[in-house]
Amino acid sequence: MSVALIRDGVIRPSENDSHVLTAMLPSSCPQNHAANILPLPDGALMCVWFAGTQEGIADISVWGSRLPAGGMQWSDAVKLSHDDTRSEQNPVLFLAPDNVLWLLWTAQISGNQDTAIVRYRKSDDLGQTWGEIATLLDKPGTFIRQPITVLDNGNWLLPVFY
Repeated sequence: MSVALIRDGVIRPSENDSHVLTAMLPSSCPQNHAANILPLPDGALMCVWFAGTQEGIADISVWGSRLPAGGMQWSDAVKLSHDDTRSEQNPVLFLAPDNVLWLLWTAQISGNQDTAIVRYRKSDDLGQTWGEIATLLDKPGTFIRQPITVLDNGNWLLPVFY
């Protein structure tokens, strides 16, 4: 079976092990990479990834899909970033203590990792809708790959690398 034919988001038993359920999330892009998934307080799952024609090219954007609580099919993919001049990569999700869902990602000028910055947008309704895109870290060459961690004292820690 062709991968393109099963990118419908339907959850199915694995052909190798009936105890394992799998789904190919809906995507119209030829390359899909760096998925990040987060269970939400309402029982849904949110998954984000980056996709486009080729990693590093400016048509790479962040996409997302939701699986409702108890659902058996992921939603259609939604494009969550929209900068036609940058490759938008490495999305991570973070649910803040106030239940605001954060989406963070890197955005680099096509083919030049030294220009990467970190952007974000927030959702007050667990990813049903999203606020405006803003820049979190503007030092060129900044990359992320892990979500924010809340420390015991309440401070937030975001691992970055250059």
